[in-house]
Amino acid sequence: LVDKWRQSHDSWLLRFALPPGRKYLGNDPSLPTCISVHHNSSFDEDDKPLKKSYSPVSHPAAEGIFDLLVKSYRPQPGGGVGDAICNLQPGQHLVGKLKS
Repeated sequence: LVDKWRQSHDSWLLRFALPPGRKYLGNDPSLPTCISVHHNSSFDEDDKPLKKSYSPVSHPAAEGIFDLLVKSYRPQPGGGVGDAICNLQPGQHLVGKLKS
């Protein structure tokens, strides 16, 4: 996480840096993409880490960064990814996978 800005009482705009060697989030900077965020501190009923998909609000051709607009819901059983992401502080990172 590079920076974060509160958008409303329960929403944050979060700016993340891409890993070294990665210029764009997606494989094609002219096409929108989606990222699956993995929350390894919460698990579903099958004991698998929770995941949630987000579509970046930044342009696909943004170099070196991507922005997510995330709503922070109170954690409940089987949930809590948004709350965990919104509680990250600059310098912390998330685990995600590019969806194709």
